[in-house]
Amino acid sequence: TEAVREVNAAGGTGVVSELLQLPAAQQLQPQDVSALVSLTLHINPAGYLMNVLLASLPAAKQMDAAQVAGHVRTAINMDRSFDAVKLLELTSADALDADSIAALLLTLSRRRTVFVRVSTASSVLDLLCALPAAQQMQPQRMIQVLQECLRMLAWLQQQQQGSSHAGSSSCLA
Repeated sequence: TEAVREVNAAGGTGVVSELLQLPAAQQLQPQDVSALVSLTLHINPAGYLMNVLLASLPAAKQMDAAQVAGHVRTAINMDRSFDAVKLLELTSADALDADSIAALLLTLSRRRTVFVRVSTASSVLDLLCALPAAQQMQPQRMIQVLQECLRMLAWLQQQQQGSSHAGSSSCLA
């Protein structure tokens, strides 16, 4: 059990990187990579493994848009913006349809991190808005996204006012 406690992110990434160089790993199918991505989202909070998986496995580029959308949604819900960015940089993300993009934008707008942790969360927003189908989003979907953003902003303002009235200057992040 002592050895288990001493496993660090760099060591784990090194082991996985080495295994990914084997020919069998290079022959994995997109659904296998998708399963590994899902597992990685749940076990590797630092996000190092996601980068290694996506960069090392050819089949990562062959995951379909639905798989990518599901993983991006999970990453957003887990406040893993770095992983969401890496997934949205895959070419298959370009195949996301307008409804999928709207659903991801809704998911993102419900996370306070998009408003208080500007760096990577805003990158997710930028990448989603830059996808081809985002330009084809229906007005009724856009109003849903905008309403959710405004609700979150109102909630955040209430939280700030509440903490300033309590004499606290704590950060929302």
